[in-house]
Amino acid sequence: MKNTLDKLYDRREQLKDLIKWSSRYGGKISLNNEKITTEDLKRWLSEVNVEIASIVSNARLRQIK
Repeated sequence: MKNTLDKLYDRREQLKDLIKWSSRYGGKISLNNEKITTEDLKRWLSEVNVEIASIVSNARLRQIK
């Protein structure tokens, strides 16, 4: 689980950096020849945050039991 969380935290930081870049360059960047908007990046960041919260919440519930 820790490894999964570490990967998600890394992914979250990468997305934050990409959002900054995207915002500087008119709201769009190109990744692997694909146009990605700032809104796409923010949505992905939100999904990653939900995954992190879910894992942490489940771990806390297991500790309580």
